[in-house]
Amino acid sequence: MLSRPEAVYTDPAVVTKTRDVIRQHGITAPFRRPTRENLLAVVKA
Repeated sequence: MLSRPEAVYTDPAVVTKTRDVIRQHGITAPFRRPTRENLLAVVKA
């Protein structure tokens, strides 16, 4: 079955399972998130 991304991303079962897997495997973000200032600078460029 195909669903729109927002339906999947907000599905409580998907969110819970994803958080469980991340917690279990100790996965961290592979990169640092940009600051708000960085994002605004890029948008204004």
